[in-house]
Order: sequence, then C-alpha cells, then structure tokens
Amino acid sequence: MGSFIKAYADAHDLADGDAISLSFGDLRDRYLERSRDVLIRDYQAQTTRHRLTDNGLGHAGV
Repeated sequence: MGSFIKAYADAHDLADGDAISLSFGDLRDRYLERSRDVLIRDYQAQTTRHRLTDNGLGHAGV
C-alpha cells in the first residue's frame, strides 16, 4: 500500500503534508494495470518486466 501511495504522490507532484484523495477504485485500477506485467528471468537471474498489451492478451483476456 505504501508504494501505491508514493507512486500516486509522485505522479501528482504532492509534497509531505499535502492532502491526498484516493479511493478503493484507484487501488483496484492500479492492481489491474499491474496484473498485466510479467517478470521474465533469464539464466543469469536478470529480471525484466514485460507489459502485456491488449493485443497480447487477446479478446478473452481483455
């Protein structure tokens, strides 16, 4: 939850002490967007984040 709030504050240029207006819908939307990310690890244990597009998910996945 803390990383979500930090990302939200950074994206909206909020400083310490500024009011923040979040809803459960905001949290849900971020979760759904993050669920499109796939982590791919190679043989050297290097991890790459790959985002699945609408085309990559297909009609049933969207």
